[in-house]
Amino acid sequence: MSKAKILFIGCGNMGGSIVSAIDSHDFDISVLKPTSPSPHLKPHIHQYYQSPDQINQTFDCVVLAVKPQKLSEVGSTVSHLLDSHTLILSIMAGTKSDHIASYLGNPNLPVIRIMPNLPVSVGEGISTGFANSHINARHKDIASRLFKNTGELIWLESEAQMDAATALAGSGPAYFFLTVEALTSAGVNAGLPEKTAEKLARQTLTGAGQLLKEHKNISAADYRRQVTSPGGTTEAAIDSLFNSELPRIYLDAVKAAIKRAQELAQGLTKS
Repeated sequence: MSKAKILFIGCGNMGGSIVSAIDSHDFDISVLKPTSPSPHLKPHIHQYYQSPDQINQTFDCVVLAVKPQKLSEVGSTVSHLLDSHTLILSIMAGTKSDHIASYLGNPNLPVIRIMPNLPVSVGEGISTGFANSHINARHKDIASRLFKNTGELIWLESEAQMDAATALAGSGPAYFFLTVEALTSAGVNAGLPEKTAEKLARQTLTGAGQLLKEHKNISAADYRRQVTSPGGTTEAAIDSLFNSELPRIYLDAVKAAIKRAQELAQGLTKS
């Protein structure tokens, strides 16, 4: 079976993480961006283009790995490379499939939206995907194989769920990192050396995450109850977190991320 030909438009941090995880036995990867890709990506890239004028071939899939604000510019420069069978795979936040197809000049284009998160760079990501009505089984197979080495890929039934998935999982690693920062600061405040506090915070959260990964039949709430002895130190800490309305703080954070995704979509609609 011949390799599927993939063109990445843009190749920043997230696009680069995906490129580095792709099996070169399955795909020929080309990249279109104004500046040369990072040196560590070059072994994974079959062809690099600085300008769309240099491209003289068609592709099975075009991956949009640019910021949403760049979509109109992309549409005007690469629409001639597409036909009705070209899979468009977008990793842009807050950009609906019909808007993508419209900007690319064909409302009937097969479009898959996938929202990855940063741990795809170490094969531990969780990505959520939505396929529009023009997608066939081959398109979905290409998308699944592109992401097979990045972690898990979950397909959503409704595009309306993408903003929530982006807010939870796409932005989620930042919530985790902020928690490590906060616990490190708390440890320093309590008298620990900073390096010791950071190591304790990092490994505690990483280890807790590994427990959840390896024992999927045990819920996070069950694990929390296991380590929260009545009248003990953990109970005192958990009570303090609930009194500070930590669950509401996370809820507000997710809502803020959803709102921003919707604002990005509205901005594209108006432009």
